[in-house]
Amino acid sequence: MKQIIFIVLMAMPMVALKAQFVVTPVSKPATINNASRKQSLPAMALPFWDDFSARTNTDTLWESNTTVWINTDTGINPPTVEVCSFDGLNELGLPYNLTDPQAVGYTDSLVSRRIRMADVPLALRNTVFFSFFYQWGGYGETPDGNDFFLLEFKTNTGVWETIVTLTSNDDEQPDVFYDTLIRINQDRFFHNDFQFRFRSFGRQSGRYDTWHIDYVYINVNRTETNKFYPDRAVFKHISSPLGPFYAIPYKHFTDPVTNPAFTNPSVGLYNLSAINQPMNFDSFFKLQVYENGTSIITNSPLSDSVPSSLASLERKFFSLPDLPPKTLFNLSADSAFLKVYLRVNTRDTLVKKPDFQLNDSSFTETVFKDYYAYDDGTAEYAAGLTQAGNMAACRFVLKTAGQDTLNGGYIHYPYTGSASPNIVTLMIWANRNGKPGTLLTEQTIPVRREPNSKFTSFTLNPAVIVKDTVFIGWVQGNAGLVRIGLDTSHNTGDQIYVNTNGTWVQNDLVIGSLMIRPRFGTGEIVTSLPEEKQPIVDLYPNPSSGEFYLRGDVSAIEVLSVTGQRIEIETEQVNSETLIRILTPQTGLYLVRYRAGNFMQAKKVLITH
Repeated sequence: MKQIIFIVLMAMPMVALKAQFVVTPVSKPATINNASRKQSLPAMALPFWDDFSARTNTDTLWESNTTVWINTDTGINPPTVEVCSFDGLNELGLPYNLTDPQAVGYTDSLVSRRIRMADVPLALRNTVFFSFFYQWGGYGETPDGNDFFLLEFKTNTGVWETIVTLTSNDDEQPDVFYDTLIRINQDRFFHNDFQFRFRSFGRQSGRYDTWHIDYVYINVNRTETNKFYPDRAVFKHISSPLGPFYAIPYKHFTDPVTNPAFTNPSVGLYNLSAINQPMNFDSFFKLQVYENGTSIITNSPLSDSVPSSLASLERKFFSLPDLPPKTLFNLSADSAFLKVYLRVNTRDTLVKKPDFQLNDSSFTETVFKDYYAYDDGTAEYAAGLTQAGNMAACRFVLKTAGQDTLNGGYIHYPYTGSASPNIVTLMIWANRNGKPGTLLTEQTIPVRREPNSKFTSFTLNPAVIVKDTVFIGWVQGNAGLVRIGLDTSHNTGDQIYVNTNGTWVQNDLVIGSLMIRPRFGTGEIVTSLPEEKQPIVDLYPNPSSGEFYLRGDVSAIEVLSVTGQRIEIETEQVNSETLIRILTPQTGLYLVRYRAGNFMQAKKVLITH
């Protein structure tokens, strides 16, 4: 099984310590199997166009599309918002091969509806072109050198013929969509049962070796040099009007003291045409405010957009002009749901089909209830700590001036194809100069892995009173790697902190948002303790020949080399001290890491002979 390991280097005098965050792909959602209905679809005439932005349109174009995953989150900068992703999971979201983690073979496929190519007049057959955009990797796992992606056409004898074979290579980047244009002028393809299909070949044991396609188009009157389309489209959905958050507790958002403001959201628009195009859009919102089970619904347009333009093949982000007034948020209410909609004002269509206006709209939804959320609800990856004793924490700066009760929350534990422990030690810290400080509570909670980005709730017993800033995270145990959902389409990685040697370090390598959501409300209370001083622990003798003592109440002892490798040791309790014996001592500098009270600490020891 392939894993992507992000290594965080922390500077220390005379020793470099490597803390590892391992990031692995997750299972994709299961697909409802309606292939039998699609097989009865009659053959269609040209044009054929699908950018996967409208599911109702997509469902009429493909004979079989149940194994692929149509989504908004795994492609990087696609031509339009939705992409079609191929990997090693079937329509049930399970690996094609459940027994051999190294098995390779054909995986996902996408088969078109039959097309009446014989209807194309002879004079136009040299103008028929097939085009699509593709990307390998993206936010998915990068294909290996022996993996490939096929485009095949069905001939008039019913044989599937390979037209294009794609592989990942050094000349292309995994964050770019590349376009492909193919002329169809061979007689064997001009029949009324013509079909095409895409197939991926790679690892069959999980969501590995990922490919994405977008904007599949076949039509007449095209040329081999024209890769433009009369289309202005949304390529990035509207961002959250809550800044880094997709959810904020209602009582925090309506706090009259802090009075948190909306952040003007933005939307990404792309001009796929050959000429400059005007760009403006309409937007409106729907707000549902709940009080004691009764909702008040407000639908209202937002201000007109400022007229602008896009150059040929230009991408640009546009800000929405305003948002609902906060007076609509009743102080006595308990929750609200806000949807913001946008539609680009274009006439991006031809006299006949395709209807290029299908990709001209976007929306975003934000929640005001009892929890904070950085993630958008979809996990592209899972993140975990690789070494026992390592800790990770996610920072939440509260939007309320007063204190509140943290009584639990929600965590997404995704399926990754690897074993997982049944429990995890959850930890809550107070703030100390922007980093985790005093440990407020430490509780064991169950780990329940769920598909389709479903969250598992947990309750803190007792709950804790917090104010201003709180950190919530976990410590990696010895029973197996705990993996937390990671939303890589929305980056709040600067809110993640890692502790591997007694020092908290802000993450700057893992991109995404951990799918941890702290919940606030009522509960049995334990107040935070006064700032706790770190216990004093002495290490002697130093230098040492390979045996040394720690004086103090310590646990979870380990010794690391200068390269971060764990060294085999024996420990023995001698009165109030702990004897550490390195089994195969070599001359050099080592790091001794241990837990003292509620703190992880580390000391250096020099081994000599």
